[in-house]
Amino acid sequence: MELVTTQQEVYEYHELSDKAKDEVRCMLIQHWETDHIIDFVKAEAPKGFYIDDVRYSVTYSQGDGASWTGMINLIEFFEANPDPDYIGEEVMIIELMRNDWIDKEAEVNQNSYHYVHSGTMKLSDVIDYAEDVENDGNNPTLVEGPMMGAEVKELFETDYWDWARRLDAMLERALQATKDYADVIYGQLKEDYEWQVSDENIEENIYINGWRFDINGKII
Repeated sequence: MELVTTQQEVYEYHELSDKAKDEVRCMLIQHWETDHIIDFVKAEAPKGFYIDDVRYSVTYSQGDGASWTGMINLIEFFEANPDPDYIGEEVMIIELMRNDWIDKEAEVNQNSYHYVHSGTMKLSDVIDYAEDVENDGNNPTLVEGPMMGAEVKELFETDYWDWARRLDAMLERALQATKDYADVIYGQLKEDYEWQVSDENIEENIYINGWRFDINGKII
């Protein structure tokens, strides 16, 4: 048996062509860890947001962005984010929610399987039980909260405010807030991604690991 020794040219990162450097970036980004970012944005979510899952794309394409699914506690959110121009009306909506005459929670979902940006986010339907009040001959009252004792029928049927329109406006604000936070998440992911693929970080990883490359950017 004859033992044949071959020689291979070895390159430092800075000696590689742009195409070979792109290969190194692709290799590193395949091992991009985002768990620490996702855990952080879940823990720091605005009051009332309960995030189960985050989907994202950071590829510099049209569909880039982030979105999340989970649940929003509407009472917690609206109490923390009131509209100063309609505080009185919003308090009444919140108290109807607290007493189970309007749903107090909404699911946060997506309406697309192909895209992941915040524009794909939606809230599940929030149901009111105004019709039940009309059919209830007992004239129910609120049983808890600061408006305890108020007649539910009067709150729903009063002429001086349009509760349905106010509820719709509040839900629109809540949906926009979920999208805004998804954009915050995307910004953090994008910032971390850009650092991961930066020459500075790549060179630091190469130095720490002692990597050398062939002419195509493959680690030797």
